[in-house]
Amino acid sequence: MKTDGVKNPDDRADRRPKQGRAPLFEALQRHIARKPLSFHVPGHRGGDRFDEEGSKFFASLLPIDLTELSGLDDLHQPQGAIAEAQQLAAEVFGAEETFFLVGGSTAGNLAMVLAACRPGDKLLVGRDAHRSVFHACMLAGAKVVPLMPKVHPAFAVPCGVDLATVRQGLARHPDARAVLLTNPNYYGMGRNLAAIAEAVHAHGIPLLVDEAHGAHFSFHPSLPPTALSAGADGVVQSAHKTLPALTMGAFLHLQGARLSRWKVRQALAMVQTSSPSYPVLASLDLARRWMVSQGSDRLGRLLDAASRLQERLRRRGWRVPEANSPFYDWTDPLRLLLHHPDISGYQVAERLEAEAVFPELADPLQVVCVVTAANREEDLERLADVLASIDRRPAHGKAGTAAAELAARWQEVYGENELDLSGWMHREREQVRWTAAGGRRSAGMVVPYPPGIPLLLPGEEIRDCHLALLDIYQKLGAHVQGLLSGELSVIRE
Repeated sequence: MKTDGVKNPDDRADRRPKQGRAPLFEALQRHIARKPLSFHVPGHRGGDRFDEEGSKFFASLLPIDLTELSGLDDLHQPQGAIAEAQQLAAEVFGAEETFFLVGGSTAGNLAMVLAACRPGDKLLVGRDAHRSVFHACMLAGAKVVPLMPKVHPAFAVPCGVDLATVRQGLARHPDARAVLLTNPNYYGMGRNLAAIAEAVHAHGIPLLVDEAHGAHFSFHPSLPPTALSAGADGVVQSAHKTLPALTMGAFLHLQGARLSRWKVRQALAMVQTSSPSYPVLASLDLARRWMVSQGSDRLGRLLDAASRLQERLRRRGWRVPEANSPFYDWTDPLRLLLHHPDISGYQVAERLEAEAVFPELADPLQVVCVVTAANREEDLERLADVLASIDRRPAHGKAGTAAAELAARWQEVYGENELDLSGWMHREREQVRWTAAGGRRSAGMVVPYPPGIPLLLPGEEIRDCHLALLDIYQKLGAHVQGLLSGELSVIRE
């Protein structure tokens, strides 16, 4: 079992000199210093000719928006600066090998599943997985065996798959090729994975983890354990979500021999662009260096500030998750789930945004605010002041939807039937009013976004629980992908 990267606050760049470097960024700097004349892509020529208004924002970034030139390495067969940057990241995160991703965690999820599964293979998947995991199963031709998460009765969110459920799934499907779990969920709730990894490995198959929201866990001892430290074989992290990296920057970490690295490389070559963004790649290199040198100190101060904010809200009657519960083992203390007793999450978000404070997500019951090492303590003080002003204003409109109803409906959604998602895109389909879709089979995914967990998967029968949730989301003005102008796409029988 691996250690937790740089959890020790004394393990800094000054004690590990190599971690004070950013090899890819340094290579880009060296290239720019030569004042190169460009006859290669991209067409903006480093910004010499660019939209005048836009250049005020892009000018400093365009010179490093380069391509695979001499000295800048090749993402799909790295042997120089990218290879060195990836190795430094692997050291920090406790991986044997790390791949840089320029297509977000989506690219990593696709690659893991494509590497693990052949057409017709079974994949045990937490039903609370992001839609990209189910897209991966479609591409791989894998059969989805859903593992049921428990839904929290107060917050109406799935809290991950527990050990007993994983063991049950393995016993029923001993021919499964891998297990893929989401940990933590979008709301910061997670499961201890060590015993789950042990159970999965006892069957000789890999444990794959979508840890998109946990890239920062390696950088402070008070944060939850990482999936790699628990023994997971393949782990995807969205660096851009919680580290100071550009959007679409992510990591795929590997350890052990249960997941073929050759297959992972081939899959990444298929799902990632052949023209990767060097600014995104360099931001991954720099984010790692910055977090090693400053992350622990900054996170320590923010953890204290976040704890004070949560306690202040509890005293005012807001519902904030406890550190652990029968539904989950831990929470990310920097993922602030804020549930007002009288108004919906959408209304809380509206009031926050009116004060130019923008949360990560809102759902019928709560909002989620993400605190990263790039925040300041005064940011949390401002958030607290705006939340206090919400307390002082009367609620207008409908009160928050009953948590018990939402939780019960979502628990019904999580059926246990094995699903073959291959080929559904090519079936004949038609559009019908959502209210008349009961009993039909969905032709595509229907996904309340955020958090991106499919309400309906292709081929699933549309049941009363689905229609009840669609009714709730529509009345609250939620964004539901797959529901357009009141119509759903269904299989033509």
